Amino acid sequence: MRLSIYAGAEASSSVGRYARELAESFPAGVSATVVQASKPPGLRGAVSKYVAYPLLARRCQRDFSIIASEANSFLLLALNARRTIIVCHDVHPLMFDIGGLLYRWRFRLLLRLMSRAKHIVTVSRHSKEELLRYCPYLSPEKIVPLYNGVAGRWRKIEDDNTLRRWREAHNLGGKRILLHVGNDMEHKNVVALLRALALLPDPDLVLAKIGDIGPRNRQVIEQLGLGSRVRQFSRLSDEELVCFYNLADALVFPSLREGFGWPPLEAMACGCAVVASTAVAEICGDACLYADAAKPASIAGAITRVLAEPALRQQLTARGKLQAARFSWPATAAAMLQLLQS
Repeated sequence: MRLSIYAGAEASSSVGRYARELAESFPAGVSATVVQASKPPGLRGAVSKYVAYPLLARRCQRDFSIIASEANSFLLLALNARRTIIVCHDVHPLMFDIGGLLYRWRFRLLLRLMSRAKHIVTVSRHSKEELLRYCPYLSPEKIVPLYNGVAGRWRKIEDDNTLRRWREAHNLGGKRILLHVGNDMEHKNVVALLRALALLPDPDLVLAKIGDIGPRNRQVIEQLGLGSRVRQFSRLSDEELVCFYNLADALVFPSLREGFGWPPLEAMACGCAVVASTAVAEICGDACLYADAAKPASIAGAITRVLAEPALRQQLTARGKLQAARFSWPATAAAMLQLLQS
């Protein structure tokens, strides 16, 4: 069997990663090829996305197709929809202030196009519920939750010298490290994490923010006097991120909503304790310490417990390793094959 997996134009995005890791996980006898779009700047980019990419998709169509994101559902107009699965990660543009009115109108249209596919895969049961809430015209029977996998590169580093050198290289010697991995969009709730950090006045407790920090939160950092306690890192390789997960005392993930939520599971696989909101309860189970995302004091209290209670931290890391191991790319790929052949 031959599969084409369409990942859009962002090779480095979570969608591109989803497509690559899924493609690598099918069993012997299944050939899966990731079809990437180009992304030139300006108007040429729009032409490439909505004209050139569908033409490329049609040329690369094989026995079956998987569209790796709802953002590329327009490809269903070019492909054999009856032999195509589309993956919907979330409906956050309809829930938060992401883009303008035109962007949200276009997103609604893209969601409606998904009805043409053989099946719609969501990355969690919660994602399915939210999709149906905003798109009641979709058939519930057509929507199938299939969890993402967690790749083997997320692991505990046993070499203390490697971690010591990494700590020194990033001027983190003697610091206790809280970690946040993700963008700075509203639903990531970074502002609550910053306010929680301000409630913990230990100057040796720092936040390593992996990803961008927008103007609003930069202003919050300045207002709260956190300039020396927030360290931003971006464009890290996966191996560099593995080092941060291993160095951190805790990953803090206070999202208001998540479709799936990779960082908590990555942290768990690396032996890092996790403080999170209930937005990832379906994914994290009993392997993290939950806090109220709307209350910085609750987040600060959970952080304090993880830092101050070694027995709790040990319990969370042990449960976390077991929880992360539950999420298997080969299992997801096998379930995809069953859907395609059904």
